[in-house]
Amino acid sequence: YTKRTDIPYKAKYLFEDATEAFTEDTYTGTFADTVTLSPKSALEGYVTPKDQTLLITADEASNVSTFIYTPRTDLTYTIKCVDSANTPLEFVYEGAPSENGTVTVEGATFKESYTVTAPSIDGYTPDEATKTIQITSAASNVLVFTYTSDTPATTSYTITCTDTDGSPLAFE
Repeated sequence: YTKRTDIPYKAKYLFEDATEAFTEDTYTGTFADTVTLSPKSALEGYVTPKDQTLLITADEASNVSTFIYTPRTDLTYTIKCVDSANTPLEFVYEGAPSENGTVTVEGATFKESYTVTAPSIDGYTPDEATKTIQITSAASNVLVFTYTSDTPATTSYTITCTDTDGSPLAFE
């Protein structure tokens, strides 16, 4: 007897919900050989699975290696607070003081949404009480709150005293 060399085996590439991340690949191999399969290219926002080994058996249905692409959970988003002139405002968010008007929140998950309550800043009112951000990339996830000052605009007056003829009076 000689080993069969035409036994099919597959590599499947799926997301956690079992939807296809990439089209599956079909190969042929030799009975009882062990092959190493690698995942396809990286997908932004997902953890790339590790290489897998597969022992090729006579049972073609079991000759499948499945790579699961899971969302990254090590991403960040930035909360930024500015006034109407786009000047950074300092604030504290969940105990962390801002730096140049921003706080970075760690541990965000790709494609997840996060609702943020506007930080309280004395003397200012935010444009919205809450905002929601969906993590869409590994690079640029910024949520901006724009604040208006609660302090009324400074008004200056010039008072001129006049006599009954309308001539200005001088004060000493």
